[in-house]
Amino acid sequence: MSNVTNDLVDKILSLNLLEASELVKVLEEKIGLPAGSFIGGAVSAGAPTSDNATNTAVQEKTECKVVIKEIDASKKMEIIRTVRKVNSTLGLKEAKELVESLPKDLTANIPRDEAEKIKQQLIEAGATKVELE
Repeated sequence: MSNVTNDLVDKILSLNLLEASELVKVLEEKIGLPAGSFIGGAVSAGAPTSDNATNTAVQEKTECKVVIKEIDASKKMEIIRTVRKVNSTLGLKEAKELVESLPKDLTANIPRDEAEKIKQQLIEAGATKVELE
């Protein structure tokens, strides 16, 4: 990288958030891009990326975690059974503690379609609020 490029990068990295926001607005105006075009990042602007970076972005969109937020207390036993069925590593005591200390993550980094199935099972068992994050 040239000295000019290095100096420019150093100056950009030293900007505070307000200054960086102003820089983005000015660049959008000068280049003639629609407002907010830099928000999507370099990938949407067509900059070259490695396969690993592309794969990571795809994984972030397709994987999620199941979080139990609220349950119907009268159906607690059925929810505990469902939690143990979904996460077979949990014993009865651990599943009970998880259900009694909501909100809690039940799973992490699983495919979205699998997470949707788990969410549906929990709702059928008596969970009143389950979110995919």
